[in-house]
Amino acid sequence: MATNHLMGPEEPEEGPPGPDDRVAPGGGSQRSGRQRLAREGGKFLKANVLATGSTLVAGLLGFVLQAVAGHALHPGEYAKASAVVSFYVVLTPGAAFGRLVAWQTSHDLSTPDRDLQKSGVLLREVTVRLLIGGGLVVVVSSIIGPLLGSFMHVPIRYIIVGSIAVPFTLAAQPLLGRLQGEQRFVPWSLLNVLITFSRLVFVIALVFGFGAFGVIAGTTIGSVVTFAVCLALLWPAVTAYKGRFPWRPTIPFIVIGLVSTLCIGVFVSVNTILVEHFFNKVQSGQFAAVVVLGNAVYFLTGGFATAVFPMVVARHARDRSTLGVMGASLALCAAAGLAGALVLQLFGHVILLDFAGKAYVGGAYYLGWYAVGMAVLGCAIVLVYTQQSLNRLNMLWVLIPVTLLRPILIVMFHRTLMTVVVVSDLSVTGFALAMLVLYVFTERARLRSEGGPDGTLSGSGAASFARSVG
Repeated sequence: MATNHLMGPEEPEEGPPGPDDRVAPGGGSQRSGRQRLAREGGKFLKANVLATGSTLVAGLLGFVLQAVAGHALHPGEYAKASAVVSFYVVLTPGAAFGRLVAWQTSHDLSTPDRDLQKSGVLLREVTVRLLIGGGLVVVVSSIIGPLLGSFMHVPIRYIIVGSIAVPFTLAAQPLLGRLQGEQRFVPWSLLNVLITFSRLVFVIALVFGFGAFGVIAGTTIGSVVTFAVCLALLWPAVTAYKGRFPWRPTIPFIVIGLVSTLCIGVFVSVNTILVEHFFNKVQSGQFAAVVVLGNAVYFLTGGFATAVFPMVVARHARDRSTLGVMGASLALCAAAGLAGALVLQLFGHVILLDFAGKAYVGGAYYLGWYAVGMAVLGCAIVLVYTQQSLNRLNMLWVLIPVTLLRPILIVMFHRTLMTVVVVSDLSVTGFALAMLVLYVFTERARLRSEGGPDGTLSGSGAASFARSVG
């Protein structure tokens, strides 16, 4: 077993069969099913409490950050900063590689010897490659900066400084993915909070002296600091293993991960960019504040997706059903998301007034409705992550069309900001329903598949992927 780093890897969702798991001659187990269910239920609740709790704290820190920026900036300047940051959120699909590291780590820990060799080599290689790839984004952004600046109505220096965050934001994701795959949610939660806290500190330090540019620069510096801390804490894991990772079998997983992460980025950010283009400065600034508050509901529900992913991977690796853990995760996700949306709808005026200032309260009437869409998006992301662990490209036939539908509908229907919100909610609801139908169909087909000659489910893409890279 690999050396423990930080707090040491927690036990996976369930380990390989032990002496107490042997099946008795009569078909019963020496350990009662009730004990196993209690153990799995306890780990499920612990993971969700830690992941969701840290995401909630990070969201509250994000509120403070945006409140500082909102009070310090005119709505037009606030909209400029939000547009640049949102644009680079779309261009940082590092979460796809973070999930790849989490997948490989979860699979390694599901084997009897729990050897982390492959996931360790993967962690090192993907971190280096994302740093290089992010550097290329900085170069390209510098070249086409005038074009981007003209479209978003911002100075070129905003584009260049915003792009510098990309390599560090990208490369931090596989480091977090390592902790996620080991289900070490205590250090993962601390680092998750650090991401927002570091940005908050530097934005406060710069926004009053440099305006919107200070928000962008503070966000970039915070990203650099977060990556440095993640790398320092996980340096032993990054450098402990030698060799080369077999990349070819992971290509479908990477394709699905990149496309799904880009699609999620579009769902979260594209409306801010389009509103900045189509509406005046005051309206776009108000909408940007609403998006920040509404997205807090999405980030809250994102904790459930983070917690359930390694659990689903472990079940797929052992050809077990995921219906129970998915049903519980979706129920918790929907309940938390809709509760958050209700609070924002009821107290939107007061929250916007305290959060951003009097200039932004004009968006209070559609704040709750926007948050409803973000709650539904959180449930959709849980389903996307589950499908990705199966390593099946057919998910893209659903994911890509429904993602393209969102900006197309906004371009076609943007008479008022309420129209934009309604169109956004309808598109994300269609997205969630499509992913739910795909999940139920795929899971039932996987469970009905006849066992293969090696004792695995012949229809399990996850099992075949595990055999190819494991």
